[in-house]
Amino acid sequence: MDKTAASKRFLSKVTSRPSGGVTTDDWDWLWQNESTPWVSESVHPVLEEYINDLTLGKENLRLLVPLCGNSVDLKWLVDRGHQVVGVEVSQKAIAQFLTEHGLEHDVQPVKEIENARVHTTCNGRLQIYDCDFFALSRDVIGSFNGVWDKGALVAIPPDMRKRFVSCTLCLRLSVCLCLSIYLHFHLYVYLYVSACLSVCPSVCLCM
Repeated sequence: MDKTAASKRFLSKVTSRPSGGVTTDDWDWLWQNESTPWVSESVHPVLEEYINDLTLGKENLRLLVPLCGNSVDLKWLVDRGHQVVGVEVSQKAIAQFLTEHGLEHDVQPVKEIENARVHTTCNGRLQIYDCDFFALSRDVIGSFNGVWDKGALVAIPPDMRKRFVSCTLCLRLSVCLCLSIYLHFHLYVYLYVSACLSVCPSVCLCM
């Protein structure tokens, strides 16, 4: 069976699950078998259009990109003057990103998380954590001014989505904006406020 047929069979199995979503093992399989049709060589157009809503026009913000894959959005955000932290469980995706962009970097173990590593570029503006997103805490990864999620919440199984939001909230600063892409290309901009533990939709646009 060729790669295309194998990928179609695998994706059919995943999408037919009652629970939906992609597990960590699924994600790793997709990258190992180069079945990643969502990967683009261009910056996501929604991020380009709404970057000022995410950053409020400011520079040097600390931005989180969960389940980042090898997205060019990481470097684009760095080039715009921000400190960017990606989280990705696929070592292949991380290696591809660093190689494709010719980024010299240092690799260190994350002492608090078993088998986890963090890749840090020489200028310190970009870090990519090679680990399970749910294993992270503010003590490990710090806090953030903003979050760019172009599909992480949709990709994970539905029964884990509430936990994903809770983990993200734990990493926020007092005011943290989140730009997210969901099913049917709906865009939600969420305002995270320290006084509450829920996510309050502030803008909703249909793409």
